[in-house]
Amino acid sequence: GENYAAVQRQAEDENEPEEGDFARVRLVGRTIQGRQECEVLERFDSGNDAHDVDRIILRHNLPGKHKEYPDLITDIDKLPESERAKRKDYRKLLTVTIDGEHAKDFDDAVSFKKDGGRYILYVHIADVSAFVAKGSTLDREAERRGTSYYLGNRVVPMLPESLSNNLCSLRPDEDRLTLSAELTYDRDGNLTNSYFTRGLIRSAKRMTYTMAHEMIEHPDGTVLSDMINDLYAFTQLLKKKRLGRGRVDLQMTDYELLFEEDQFSDIITAPRYKSHFLVEEAMLSANEAVSKILREQQVPSLYRVHEPMSMESLSSLMTFLATFGVKLDTSKELGNALQDAVEKVEGKPFSHVVSFVILRSMMQAFYGERPMGHFGLGFTDYTHFTSPIRRYPDLIVHRCLKSFIDG
Repeated sequence: GENYAAVQRQAEDENEPEEGDFARVRLVGRTIQGRQECEVLERFDSGNDAHDVDRIILRHNLPGKHKEYPDLITDIDKLPESERAKRKDYRKLLTVTIDGEHAKDFDDAVSFKKDGGRYILYVHIADVSAFVAKGSTLDREAERRGTSYYLGNRVVPMLPESLSNNLCSLRPDEDRLTLSAELTYDRDGNLTNSYFTRGLIRSAKRMTYTMAHEMIEHPDGTVLSDMINDLYAFTQLLKKKRLGRGRVDLQMTDYELLFEEDQFSDIITAPRYKSHFLVEEAMLSANEAVSKILREQQVPSLYRVHEPMSMESLSSLMTFLATFGVKLDTSKELGNALQDAVEKVEGKPFSHVVSFVILRSMMQAFYGERPMGHFGLGFTDYTHFTSPIRRYPDLIVHRCLKSFIDG
């Protein structure tokens, strides 16, 4: 570090910085005439976008690299007996992960079975709480971070990479610990039973959204293809049912940043594949079922709460929609009326504007200790359970669920 700074200082003597250049500096702890003395570590011109992510990290005071944690568990065999014992072995069950092309932390895997007139959906979530002990140094750091930050093709992770990209990542052909939900539904998509347990899985394949979408579009008769297609048909049934219960499905466009050899190259409209809907519905199902059992069993927990729209916002929204000739049907539940409005403008050039204004008219969701439901999703019960590698609230919910499992 010192040699590098010395080289930089030498370069600065030869080539004075120009006004508008950027520099990464270290405060040296002295002031000269009331001004803070700094040591220049690195200087770059304002047009150099290779430093954009570093500038964002510094400007928003995002966390740096993880330090060493003396209590970090790096081997499954070193887990306490309480976390290794009493696990249901799912390794013979066909299980897959479905994620983006560049994902490294696979925190959810799915399985599906048709059993006579029943459907069984398995959602396996990385058992992060087995590795991150409550109150440990790592736990306090994860709580301080709260989330992982995804910046272009880089990530500032909530957990060290030895966990997020390895031991807690549900990688194919490797034994991994999970907190698993077995959700049983009747032929109409009604949840009839939910069972939660510590699990042990072995993912058969790391699928991308593109691969899974192609498998849905062009079934090939393999066992994997049959499972993916059965699961897609089932999640379509769930989605139709949920839209009838007041869910608002906005027509929003996502964007994706493209990089070539770490250099930003383009922004494109992110494709929405059938596999995205499959995974979303499966995760919603798990979040809803976990929230429901914790509420019913009166286990203290965190919930993801989305309150109904205020009357003031609703009035403004109705005035706005009227300019497009869209009238809300006040005889219906508000969620259903809003969904009707979204569908009325679908395909029109201003449809994304309508969806955006509806979204901005809604209340902001928050984490709370009381189960108050989720207006936008039309759920009586909702929490965050499916992403404990990248969201600290999910890790809390895992611990709460384990307290229920352990009685």
